[in-house]
Amino acid sequence: QVLANSLSNLRKMFRDVDGDPDLQRVMQNLFRIFAHTKGAKVNEIAQAVSAVTELKISVETFVLDKILADFLAAHARSSEGYKVQYGGPSIGKMVFCLSKLSELPSASLELREGLVEAFEELPQTRADDRFKVIRHAAKFLATADS
Repeated sequence: QVLANSLSNLRKMFRDVDGDPDLQRVMQNLFRIFAHTKGAKVNEIAQAVSAVTELKISVETFVLDKILADFLAAHARSSEGYKVQYGGPSIGKMVFCLSKLSELPSASLELREGLVEAFEELPQTRADDRFKVIRHAAKFLATADS
């Protein structure tokens, strides 16, 4: 949680890191470290993903795959109540934010499809979460070949 909050706070402090390669590297390294932590919750993962995508930090494909796999595992471990409360907003944020990454088509299609399927299996979702997933699903599921 500390790393997710740190990434989120840095996002608020530095809205544009394009001109600062040192800050980009720091954010990239923090995200890489976050990707290797154990037991993060879905909302924490979505928060960290949101931070790096808003700041346009490049993310390696293996890190994307790890984040997607960890998100799906955290979602599967969640109680039904937690899924209802945080599942839809977190998946909506993940699909929306990750769709912005140019590296996304190289990430595992199976994991990305798993995320969309997890959203479809939720017992209830908010309209804006459904909109994010439906509107960005095509780009989110695009492959490098398409």
